[in-house]
Amino acid sequence: MKFNIKGLNLSLYESMKERIEKKLGKLSKFFPEETVADVTLSTQKDNKTIEVTIPVKGGLIRAEETSDDFNASLDSVLEVLERQIRRHRTKLIDRTQGAESFASLNA
Repeated sequence: MKFNIKGLNLSLYESMKERIEKKLGKLSKFFPEETVADVTLSTQKDNKTIEVTIPVKGGLIRAEETSDDFNASLDSVLEVLERQIRRHRTKLIDRTQGAESFASLNA
């Protein structure tokens, strides 16, 4: 999994990029290696926002979280993404297994 990290209204430090890649790298086991995740960090007054968008077959997986700290926002985004990935994978599995069993009922 590759990461496209950009910052709006702030400058990104190498340590921030490494932390984001390490945390979101845990999700790479769910995606092919050529998948590109777009990560956008922005700040407005005291609010720190992280937005992550990952294209998947049949749509997008997207999460956006805001808090006072980038680390807290990153942890929240990671939880939301894991939940969405689980739901997406379950939906795909149900679709493939359900179609097979339904076809055998009509035969």
